[in-house]
Amino acid sequence: MPDEGFLKVTHDMVVLGKNARVYLSHLAKFVAPHDYQIILQATLSGTVYETNRHRFGTSALFTLRPEPLSIADLQVQAAVAPEALPARLFFGRVGRDGDVLGEARVNLLQTLYFQQFDPLASRSSELRYIFFGGAEEGFLAHQITTPPDFDQILLVQPMGDDLPLVPPTGALLDFQGRENRLDDRLAPGEQVKGAIVGNGFPTQHETYLQVVAEVHLETDDFGKSV
Repeated sequence: MPDEGFLKVTHDMVVLGKNARVYLSHLAKFVAPHDYQIILQATLSGTVYETNRHRFGTSALFTLRPEPLSIADLQVQAAVAPEALPARLFFGRVGRDGDVLGEARVNLLQTLYFQQFDPLASRSSELRYIFFGGAEEGFLAHQITTPPDFDQILLVQPMGDDLPLVPPTGALLDFQGRENRLDDRLAPGEQVKGAIVGNGFPTQHETYLQVVAEVHLETDDFGKSV
């Protein structure tokens, strides 16, 4: 994929999912060129990730540091088959307390969410998350907009008496009655009702989710503007 003028630098990722096909969430900041919230679907080579995910559980934090690449490289269409990228896998947060687990090659399959931060953007007054995953294993990532803000990723389980309504991947969910701030964020153990925004659904269409675990929470990188 052409660089499109973006500098090739290290873009660290949170790794989610328990199968060979995983999800990656860019560890963003309000500082260029990391000022993008990006969620991707990918595959990892080898058995290091699957073995350790099975060992430590679905809510454990794993992170990935690919070789330097540009933001343009993370805009992946489903029909495109990019080459495998060398990367290093960590248990815990890369660059902080994370322990190196080994090397892997990551194939980026599809970009599910891509948004550059805009310091002039208006923030939703209601707590808003991005859904990705499926019925057996779903995730919510708090939508980051303007400082001060926070990056949070939750493991969730869609709920329902019969077949639960699973939001489409990349859908935005508003949680009415919850203010869009850190101390009103969703927490493990809660059963919550979210209104699906866009993606072909009317805003009043609702889904019910069980919050299973908080996989990642970051506030330090989101206290200053771009």
